[in-house]
Amino acid sequence: MNDRITRDEMQKVAIVHPDLMQKGGAESVAMHILEALQDNYEVYLITYTNPDISELNSFFDTTVKDVEIERIDGPSQWFNKVVQERVVMLKNVILCRHANAQSSNYDLLISTKNELGLNPPSIEYIHSPTFDTSQLPSSQQNKPGTARQIYKELCMRLSNINQSVLDTTQLLSNSEWTANVFERTYGRRPTPVYPPINTSIFESPPWENRENGFVVVGRIHPSKNLLKLINIVEKVRSRGHDVHVHFAGPPSKGQYHEVISRKHQDLPFVHLEGELSRRELISLISSHKYALHGKEFEHFGMSIAEYVAAGSIPFLPKSGGQVEIVDGKSELLYSSLSGAVEQIEAVITDKELQEEIREDLRGATEKFNKKRFEEEILEIVTAVCKG
Repeated sequence: MNDRITRDEMQKVAIVHPDLMQKGGAESVAMHILEALQDNYEVYLITYTNPDISELNSFFDTTVKDVEIERIDGPSQWFNKVVQERVVMLKNVILCRHANAQSSNYDLLISTKNELGLNPPSIEYIHSPTFDTSQLPSSQQNKPGTARQIYKELCMRLSNINQSVLDTTQLLSNSEWTANVFERTYGRRPTPVYPPINTSIFESPPWENRENGFVVVGRIHPSKNLLKLINIVEKVRSRGHDVHVHFAGPPSKGQYHEVISRKHQDLPFVHLEGELSRRELISLISSHKYALHGKEFEHFGMSIAEYVAAGSIPFLPKSGGQVEIVDGKSELLYSSLSGAVEQIEAVITDKELQEEIREDLRGATEKFNKKRFEEEILEIVTAVCKG
C-alpha cells in the first residue's frame, strides 16, 4: 500500500508576502517556510511581484520548488511599483484584502512579514509591528504629523486588524524582544521562533589563518549606520591596529550608497563588495575574525547569527532582539562610538578573551539552526490546520 499523499489530497497553504526580491530577513523566513511546507502541503505565494525563485534559492541556500505564484491584480501591481518602499501600511492593506478575498481557496494563510489581519485560520510571523508602532523605540515609530495620523487611521480602518482577528491568529515572532513589543502594542504575545540559519554550511578555518578585519553584511541603507561603523574602524586604526572592513550587500535606492562608495574610494581600509553570491558571502565571513553591526534596536539580525555560526566575533549595539543572539555578552555590546572602540580594542588585543568569547558563542548557534526552524514551523502549521 502506498501511503504517500498525492498533491490533490494535500491541504492548500498560501504564503502572503509583498516582495521576496527584497532579500532581507523577512524574505529568508518566507523562503524557508515555503521549503519546510512544500513536501507536505500544496503551497502558494500571494505577492505583488514575480520573484525569481532560482535566484532566491541561491541567495538563501534553499530548495523551494513547485510553488504556485498568484500576483495580485494589475492596478495594485502598478501601485506597488510606483510607491516602492513608501506607504507600507497601505500596500499591506491592499495585499491583505486581496488575500482575504481569496481565503476560501486555501486551508491556511500565512503572513511572513508582520501583522496583516488575515482571515482565520491564519499564522502571522512578526518581525516588527507595522500598523501601530507606538511601542517601538522613537527612532522606529511612524513620523508624527496630522497628515500621517490621518493616513494611519485610514489604513487601520481599511485593514482587518482587530482584537477578534488577532485572538484567532497564531502569532509568531523573530525574538523575545519583538514579542514583548507586540504584546505591549496589541495585548497578544507571539511565540518566539528564531529565524533560520543554515549553520552547517559555514566554514571555520583556524583562527590564526583569518584576516584581522571586520565584515558587515546587509543592505547599504541609512538605518544600518554604516558611516558610524566606518568611523569606529578608523578610530581603532588610529590606535595602531591594522584592521579593515568589508561591506557586503545590495544597494538601496537613494544617495546613501553613493556616500558609502565615496568612502570606499577615499579610504583604503574600506571595501565595498556589493551583492555577493551565497558561496562568496560565506567565504568572506569565514575568512575574517570579526564582524560589525550598526543598526540600533534591530528586531533580530540574521547577519549577526551568521557571524556567530561562522565562528566570528561580532560587535553590535546594546539594544533590540540582536542582544539575544550573543546571549547578552557585555564584551560585544556597545552603547556609543567611543565605547565600541574601547571594547573592540580590548578584545582584539587579548587572545585568551577571544577564545573564551568564541567558545561561549558556539553553543548559541543551535537555537538558530535551519533544521530546527523548519521542523518547528511544520509542527505549528500542522496543528493550526488540524484546528
